[in-house]
Amino acid sequence: MGLRPFAAVLVLLFGLTTTNAAVPGPTTALSSTVVISQVYGGGGNAGAPFRNDFVELLNRGVTSVSLTGWSVQYASATGAGTFAANPVTSLSGDLAPGQYALVQMASGGAIGAALPAPDATGTTNMSATAGKVILVSSNVGLACNGGSAACDAGQLAMIVDLVGWGSADFHEGALPAPATSNTTGVLRSTAGCTETYSNRSDFTAGAPTPRNTATALHPCGPPPSAPVVTTEPADAAVAVGTTATFHSAAVGVPDPTVRWEQSTDGGGTWADIAGATGTSLGFVATAEQDGFLFRAVFTNASGSTASRGARLSVVTPPV
Repeated sequence: MGLRPFAAVLVLLFGLTTTNAAVPGPTTALSSTVVISQVYGGGGNAGAPFRNDFVELLNRGVTSVSLTGWSVQYASATGAGTFAANPVTSLSGDLAPGQYALVQMASGGAIGAALPAPDATGTTNMSATAGKVILVSSNVGLACNGGSAACDAGQLAMIVDLVGWGSADFHEGALPAPATSNTTGVLRSTAGCTETYSNRSDFTAGAPTPRNTATALHPCGPPPSAPVVTTEPADAAVAVGTTATFHSAAVGVPDPTVRWEQSTDGGGTWADIAGATGTSLGFVATAEQDGFLFRAVFTNASGSTASRGARLSVVTPPV
């Protein structure tokens, strides 16, 4: 039996369905160093607490990072304009572990207080309600927007971090961060340290609180360690038409997620098993699955993985 029919059997057994993220974010790993920790686009508008829009950065890593040659870029939530079509704000200098950097943008009016001393200044006029901001390891504007103008692999590789909020059509994870207003921005949880590759999970809308390099350091600590597998799946031998079951478990900080894969060629190629996300994998065995390998893949919030596998032997009863 091929992979597609087998996946369908598993969906029925587990009672699960799968969904795809509406728009994927960058294909690079989670940022373990500098992230966008806050975005505010209502500067100077009616009721605004601050006169200027801003983007805040935080080094959540454990070593200093040079921002020289990097940039902050913006595109509208769903428009056809690219990141390169808006002013690119160049960055410079080093950012220590736990250190913030404040990137001041344009003002939409004269209402509100001045920002703390910015560490970089741009002229981009951002939306108060929705948009897309990227931190880029280049100071050349990217000729894409992640929506109507898809970013290619090379462009995605230069995106260090991405925040899409409101109605944005480009974001990390399945959904964008919440919409904002003249009085609210989006703030990354735990003072900027949380990074799970999900804009919706990592950010909340709230009163903007701009922080710059003079703000007290906020170290995020070392990145989570790789998951530790505590229960390895055991080889299984079953008869055709009976249930094969594999079990595996792991611990980590934070607790890792799990998915299952199968290999039909001795481990050379692995394929996800749709709907298989629990610590136990169960299915009705067929003769064609004799010799297949199955493995549990555990992943924590930093993107570190650990996996363990086992072989299935399927015995055909004598007629």
